[in-house]
Amino acid sequence: MEAILRELWSILGLPQVWGIIVTVVIIGVAWLLKGLIQHSLDLSLEKMRLDSRDIEFFREHYSGLKDFASVESVALRQSYLEIFEPMNCKLTHEDDEPSARLQIAIENILNPLRENLGVLDESTASKIYSMSNYLRGYVGKEEELGGAKNLLFMISESVRKYIRADRIAFRLGLVSHLLNEPSMVKVKVIAKGVPIVGYYTNPQVGTEIEITEDEWSSEEIQRYVREKKIKKQS
Repeated sequence: MEAILRELWSILGLPQVWGIIVTVVIIGVAWLLKGLIQHSLDLSLEKMRLDSRDIEFFREHYSGLKDFASVESVALRQSYLEIFEPMNCKLTHEDDEPSARLQIAIENILNPLRENLGVLDESTASKIYSMSNYLRGYVGKEEELGGAKNLLFMISESVRKYIRADRIAFRLGLVSHLLNEPSMVKVKVIAKGVPIVGYYTNPQVGTEIEITEDEWSSEEIQRYVREKKIKKQS
């Protein structure tokens, strides 16, 4: 090994002392680089192990966010129908008393929340409680609900958007960005016979509604277009 180093120093034109110094420096730098690379590799492996545990934890405890958002959204819609359009609601019979329908609507909104309180953020829970408390304000004076139909619809719609799965995940810090809002298409109801379009049930002729592009492209909506019950607004 010594002979090889001497020959290398000779080729490089280095005196023996400088050759030794240069060799020691090179060995030292190589050892240092090896240590840094190994340390970086160890950190990467540890991060991968931590990320794997995080993913496993999220999968175990937060995989139900999508189901919650879906169930709660349906509950909001059904509760609105329960109060104002019981003939289109699946919760109870049309001839139930208004007070009973109101109580059922409130419970229907709260049930999904109660089952998921352990994983939801406080602001999501507060938003749903706010709507249920608004409805509780009409207990004993259900006859006044008719004048609040449009307001309740807007409140319900606001809550529905707030509890979207990606928004809940964002507030919990599970994702770093929100999903893009869907493209919207404006349509007009031009004939009777449309049971539901967008967030309107049994819309009157002349009603203009914004619906998502995927709903516009659906076979159901396109059938209404062919039947001249709905048309797209420019």
